[in-house]
Amino acid sequence: MNIIYSIVDFFKNLFKKKDTDSITVNGVYVDDGFSFEKAQNGNYYLFVKDCSVRLLGNRHFASDSSNRNFEMVCKFKKGFKSDGASAPLFAQKFLPDVKVGDDVYNAAPFIHDGLYMWKGCIDGVRLKREECDDILRGTWRCSGVGRIVAGIADIGIQFFAGSEMHWGDDTLNCKHCFEISMRYV
Repeated sequence: MNIIYSIVDFFKNLFKKKDTDSITVNGVYVDDGFSFEKAQNGNYYLFVKDCSVRLLGNRHFASDSSNRNFEMVCKFKKGFKSDGASAPLFAQKFLPDVKVGDDVYNAAPFIHDGLYMWKGCIDGVRLKREECDDILRGTWRCSGVGRIVAGIADIGIQFFAGSEMHWGDDTLNCKHCFEISMRYV
């Protein structure tokens, strides 16, 4: 039944008028590196120590065509859980769940999961789902993922994770382990 909702939402989003607010990520800095382990059931990664990531970027507002530079700080506490990139098996060669030793790559799906858990609400700033997806794609681009692969992944996210069921989903009961702040600089 979940796949039916995803398909319906994908086509609704495909044909609706697009708002052009967007986010560009220009830099990703991981403090002390990620430390996580695969859960015994193999369904997610469990953070075993605190970590923080700083993103620098630009947010474009369609309403007045303005751009504002920002700094976003994402704090992952011990106990945070994520399934990583969770790409389908055929895409794992290009986008594995995690890449051991590549913290910038791993930051992308971890931050994306945290943003989805909080429905893009950051310290009084509200990001649209598409902007949260922009952060995933932009962070991957900063890690060296090619434009085509990142773009195809973006379409896959809209198709498989773009349903309303994933927006606000905290099935792993760990959104309290993810803190995020954003300020314009």
